[in-house]
Amino acid sequence: MDISEFKKLQKEFDEEYIGPYERKPEDFLFLSTAIAGEVGEFANIVKKYYRTKEKKVGVASDEDRDYISDMKKEIIDVFTYFLIIANHLDLDIEEGYLENLARNRKRFKKM
Repeated sequence: MDISEFKKLQKEFDEEYIGPYERKPEDFLFLSTAIAGEVGEFANIVKKYYRTKEKKVGVASDEDRDYISDMKKEIIDVFTYFLIIANHLDLDIEEGYLENLARNRKRFKKM
């Protein structure tokens, strides 16, 4: 499945449960706050994970696996809001990414 298919699935879900996309300013305020909150939740889990790792050495414990599982859930939440925002902007993510990658290749070209 590619990104455009994920976007389509998300849009169908949103339209079924929330209604059509209207691109109101308050939608972007909510969505930007929501995605920032999810990134913050991910960062908080990472912080707690490394705080416990500083005190321990050795193989991964059940607690480590719990932290990693929680990180994965938060990244999926971030991705979901990312798709919603892309749909609101009518953004072709694949095209935009490839353009950005080309710019970065020039910008960070090895000397």
